[in-house]
Amino acid sequence: MDKPFWEQTYSDDSVSTFAKGSTVDVAEYWTVFPTGGTVIDVGCGEGRNSIFLAEKGFIVDAFDIYDKTLSQHNARI
Repeated sequence: MDKPFWEQTYSDDSVSTFAKGSTVDVAEYWTVFPTGGTVIDVGCGEGRNSIFLAEKGFIVDAFDIYDKTLSQHNARI
């Protein structure tokens, strides 16, 4: 069985699986969340939305079931 594309690219530390920065929806709606609130990012992948929201002052908990996501890319944060 073939792996999903993200599992293949997460294993390659020389590439970024998804675009940098937050997704369009998070960039558009983050201002409606309570200032300094807590956010949980389920299935965070490389953590691009988590990083974006943390930079905006939110407390962020993030996880992904694929172990290569955050562990591979934390050094870049």
